[in-house]
Amino acid sequence: MNSIPFVSVVICTFGERDIFKSINAVLSSDYKNFELIVVNDGSKVKLKPKGFKVVNQKHKGLTASRNVGIKHSKGEIIAFVDDDAVVEKNWIKEMVSSFSSSEIGAVGGKTIEYFDKPEENILWTCNKYGLIKVNPKEIRKEDFIVLHGCNMAFSKKALEEINFFDESFNYYYDEIDISVRLAKKGFKIKVNEKAVVHHYIKNNLRFGNKFEFGKFKYYFSLKNFNSFFFFPLLVLHDLPLALNDAKDSLLSFFRGKISFFRMFRDVFFVFAGRVSGTGKAFIELMS
Repeated sequence: MNSIPFVSVVICTFGERDIFKSINAVLSSDYKNFELIVVNDGSKVKLKPKGFKVVNQKHKGLTASRNVGIKHSKGEIIAFVDDDAVVEKNWIKEMVSSFSSSEIGAVGGKTIEYFDKPEENILWTCNKYGLIKVNPKEIRKEDFIVLHGCNMAFSKKALEEINFFDESFNYYYDEIDISVRLAKKGFKIKVNEKAVVHHYIKNNLRFGNKFEFGKFKYYFSLKNFNSFFFFPLLVLHDLPLALNDAKDSLLSFFRGKISFFRMFRDVFFVFAGRVSGTGKAFIELMS
């Protein structure tokens, strides 16, 4: 890799109003050897390509859009930031500095999430049951370091070796899946706390989608740890979480926060999503 590698920064959007803040933050970077590619995934946002490239397409979903961004990229390093996130000026420079050897397949940074109050996410880990830990005190040998989707960069060579993002995922677990596949291929994932992204999360359709979350969690686990004997262990580890999700919906109903129909739908989706993901994974495994 060159001492000052060319970087492709990709932002995918489906209509977030803060996309212009995201774009301007990247363009204000103190690292100059880069291009910015915005993949407009079927949104009505009018983007005039001034200092960046725009790829317009019909709606395909976030993961497919990331692959489109990779396809149009020229960089040795490809970095991703979400359309509701703002990078700090030194973000690209810090990402690049972390690709210190050919063993490094990907780099993540520190993400400050803005909910009711700011929360710092520095390190995520995931085990084979799809259980994610945020900022764990210790990393177990069997755990994988995984990336935040709004703050991640890859060597293009590593992406090519694992055949890019799996478009079977929509928006949940896609970055977890690619992290595990990189690790299995022998690449290392590095975390640089100085590569900071401010993520201004808003309520939208993808958050709280219990069906999609359960579906992709089971599909991820069964796909990457493909043993039929693994399924009972997955259910055993996941059942308390599924029941807790169902309980939250029931409590919301009894407290008058949601309707009976909404409660019934949410509880149904908790389990239906997991069944759907299991079926999808088993069909692929058997074929």
